[in-house]
Amino acid sequence: MTKKKISIIAEMAWSHQGNINIAKKIALASKKAGANLISIHITDMDSYMVPHYKSGKGRVSSTNESNNKTIFNYLNEINLSSSNWLEFSNFCKKIKLKIIVMANDLVSFNFTKKKIHPYGYVISPSNFLEYDFLRLVAKTNKKVFLRTGGATLSEIDNVIKIFKQNKNKKLIILYGYQNYPTLIKNMNLLRIVELKKKFQIPIGIADHISGDKIESLFIPLLALPLDIKYIEKHITHDRRKKYEDFESALNPKDFKKFVEFVNLSIDALGDKKINKINISEKKYRNVAYKKLVYNLNLNKDSIIKKQHIIAKRSDGFYTANQLSKVINKKLKFNVKENDEIFPNHFY
Repeated sequence: MTKKKISIIAEMAWSHQGNINIAKKIALASKKAGANLISIHITDMDSYMVPHYKSGKGRVSSTNESNNKTIFNYLNEINLSSSNWLEFSNFCKKIKLKIIVMANDLVSFNFTKKKIHPYGYVISPSNFLEYDFLRLVAKTNKKVFLRTGGATLSEIDNVIKIFKQNKNKKLIILYGYQNYPTLIKNMNLLRIVELKKKFQIPIGIADHISGDKIESLFIPLLALPLDIKYIEKHITHDRRKKYEDFESALNPKDFKKFVEFVNLSIDALGDKKINKINISEKKYRNVAYKKLVYNLNLNKDSIIKKQHIIAKRSDGFYTANQLSKVINKKLKFNVKENDEIFPNHFY
């Protein structure tokens, strides 16, 4: 059986809170939990946002929505520097954890391309209408994960066309409802089927269920039978501190548990091909399937007739459908009722 391959993406986003040591702790916890990739946001604030962009509901984590600071000043305070990102990149290489980068602006993209050399890129829907930016990312010929939450089908289609025009065939759709924490009723996981059918490229999910809900550990698993290739899950250092992007993030211990659940679910799904039974099923057959036994006492030289035989659970040799191999055979010796039937019983 070929085991289904799922790659786990640990999304750190801004949960490092501007502290390189916390960022490295999150990376190490992601690696130990079994993540294959870590997703980071690299941002040059002057290129990304106007300084007077105000805070408000849905713009930052709930604990900072009423913050008197502008989002620009708040995020600027918790933004990691270029030297921090280089240190982080080197650390991830050391622990063999691949980095994918959501560069939020052109300056950050150029820095990432020249200095970080990531495994791949993440493109947010906020960049879907920046066609020159999309072309630059496409030309890297690296894997690119398209977050589609909030984007229209025509916008997604247009992005894919741009990548095809630039001969980049390494696109992956990351489907997910971007308002977080995501309500269960808004997940619409069956849309994955339509997205896969329409665009014919690999697909994954970016999950944003509230990290303090038990369902955050199992609801995303419902997407596994839909032929997804990636699951992205937010991770934070300590939910109690309510750092930025904490709402849908898991603590390291719960993230590890989630990865274990993913792997167990993959084992449970198994192989859809029904072409042969496995060793475990053979053992069950040998124990549970009925075998032929004698239905009464018979003397030596008796000729076996159908009425002499019955199928019962036993340790016999012949299965219930092998009557023809026994009927009209001549016994070598006396047998008793319920004795199992074996080939050496006959002349």
